Amino acid sequence: MGSMDACNNSLSRASYESQDQSATNCGPLIWRRMSVGVRIQDAMPENFDDVVDLILNFYVPHNPLYKSSKILEDAESLATFKEMLYSYLKQGHSLVAVDECTDRIVGALVLSLVKKSTFGLEFDRLEIGRGKALRTITSFVNDASRMVDIFERFQCDVYMRYMFTCVHGDYRTNGIGQNMLSASIDVAHYLDVPVIMGIADQPLLQKVYLDLGMTIQYSSKVIELENDVDDLGSRENYYQCLVMGCLVLPPSNPEPKSNSADLNPAGKNKSKISRIKSKSKKDL
Repeated sequence: MGSMDACNNSLSRASYESQDQSATNCGPLIWRRMSVGVRIQDAMPENFDDVVDLILNFYVPHNPLYKSSKILEDAESLATFKEMLYSYLKQGHSLVAVDECTDRIVGALVLSLVKKSTFGLEFDRLEIGRGKALRTITSFVNDASRMVDIFERFQCDVYMRYMFTCVHGDYRTNGIGQNMLSASIDVAHYLDVPVIMGIADQPLLQKVYLDLGMTIQYSSKVIELENDVDDLGSRENYYQCLVMGCLVLPPSNPEPKSNSADLNPAGKNKSKISRIKSKSKKDL
């Protein structure tokens, strides 16, 4: 019991300024257990390869901007993209969805803490990334991000950004995406991060963000993509992203965290988005 208390105490003191990731030494926190037999937990180093594979197989081929850029055919861009994913994962804040019967990673929410003190340097690093396809992607997304000063808008020095939300194709329509996003609010509370931000580039994701309480801060112009689609009127040929964000208010009386139990028991200190039912909407 003493070691568990020590683990929880170290986690409760963790903040975005901590660089040693000592919290991960205690094992993953389980943020949700779903009725469909899936748990939402911290992404651990041993999960990173599976998360990268999941995103390459179920996010990149279906996202309009990534698909149009043909990043999977650009070896240099693909290598740089993988490096970026591992860099985000190593921050230690991302979440995974795990099938409890097989321990298979079936979903991932890649999170990044963006600090005001290093914001410009991070943009510069992304924009000089190797590979034409990836530069095209990051240039468009970063241009949209720059249109809103999240730090000024929400009067904060750090915010949590949704980088990638991905669910395995065989596990969609089960509410896994919504549950990962819901759990991320608890992660933000836990780290004392006051704001969340995400760039929603597909209608379903935009709707989910709105349902979570996020508001539109900026809408990019609609661009026509170069896709191998015969029907020029297809929605796959057009792309628009919304920069969205909201202030995250901590629960008034947060419950102690545990490594072995659902951290949001029914009826206790649920935030707005944690009330989402696991099958209430089509998943991401």
